[in-house]
Amino acid sequence: MKLPAGLVLVFLFCVTAVVRAQTDSDIVRIRVMKPVRELFDNTADKGSFGLTLGIGQVFHRGRVWFDVGAFADLTNYNFDIDNDKRFRGSILCLGPGFCTRYCFNPQNSFRFSAGLLLKAGYNWGTGDVYIYDGQHNNYGDRLEDKSTKSNISVAVSPFISLSTNGNPGPIAIELGYDSANYARQINNLRSAYYSPLNYHSGYLFVGIALTFGN
Repeated sequence: MKLPAGLVLVFLFCVTAVVRAQTDSDIVRIRVMKPVRELFDNTADKGSFGLTLGIGQVFHRGRVWFDVGAFADLTNYNFDIDNDKRFRGSILCLGPGFCTRYCFNPQNSFRFSAGLLLKAGYNWGTGDVYIYDGQHNNYGDRLEDKSTKSNISVAVSPFISLSTNGNPGPIAIELGYDSANYARQINNLRSAYYSPLNYHSGYLFVGIALTFGN
């Protein structure tokens, strides 16, 4: 069953409105993502990024943090189809995310935490096939293009973070793994004229989290 984008936005608005009334902090997360399958290959993955805007609150004297927000992940991929053709595709995923984090030393200047992010997103994708000269890294004419959308995907993202006080609020470096298999949508974008890519992968990420408030 496909979920209309408008329904996703309404859901996000309702959740945000409820939590906003009892929260004291805003949070912004920016991450750079790298598919595990392409960890040491810079030719297939061409820049993947994520952004989360949320609101949250601290409990138990700074040890426990909870936030809820909306995320947007953009992943870009390149694949050789045959000797002279290359596929270029992008996947955009939007949806709500819920994060909880436990701090082991809340009284210290530098604080170490472990957290877990749960998220559900709706995916859109575009893909193009080009004539490609691998020897000179040259793209020629676009042979075809395709777009697709899919059902909701659910992912779990464990991470660790190191934070310290900043201005106007705490700043943290986050490192973790995300089980989101956005790459599976690449399989739907490939042309019927070519063999399936059969690509699957979660990804590693590193990013910063900026908290505005207490």
